[in-house]
Amino acid sequence: MSEGQELTTTDGSQQLLVGSPDERLAQAINIANALAPLIQRHKLYVLIHNRKYVLYEGWTTLGALLGVFPITSWTHPVEDGWEARVEARTLGGAVVGAAEAQCTRQETTWANRDDFALRSMAQTRAGGKALRMPLGFIMQLAGYEATPAEEMPTNESSPLVTAAKRQGASVRAVVKEGRPHCPDHPQMTIWK
Repeated sequence: MSEGQELTTTDGSQQLLVGSPDERLAQAINIANALAPLIQRHKLYVLIHNRKYVLYEGWTTLGALLGVFPITSWTHPVEDGWEARVEARTLGGAVVGAAEAQCTRQETTWANRDDFALRSMAQTRAGGKALRMPLGFIMQLAGYEATPAEEMPTNESSPLVTAAKRQGASVRAVVKEGRPHCPDHPQMTIWK
């Protein structure tokens, strides 16, 4: 897209990529090729079962490259936690994705955290999922999983960990080099 080019087609519909199908695919590949080394260099992903899941900061970077931003519509308390709805919107205000997510004290990582932290994580999860809806294919083109890292289960009773243990795999928390451990982004590797 050239500077100042609107994301609107001649029939008035909103599109994130413009031109013929070949041109739109080329734009998506160019964005993916620019995004992949940035995510790698800044460690904006976690490894879970040898797959790379991008952290929220990586998803918002992809959104910014396309002029799509997560906007919180609402948050409200639920039993033992918070729920949020986030819409992915263009600069012109068009909704191109939306999602709802929760964060509760039933999760081991969040059992003893303050309300504001649970509320924030509910928004983070919903924001990542809202961006994933319209932009997940570009993340896949960049070589990463289309599911945001914050959506992946990381506690000992999660289906991913239970399945790994059944297969004889061990589970260990890893602190990424150059990135201090953050309870909001537990980092896990599963290996045999």
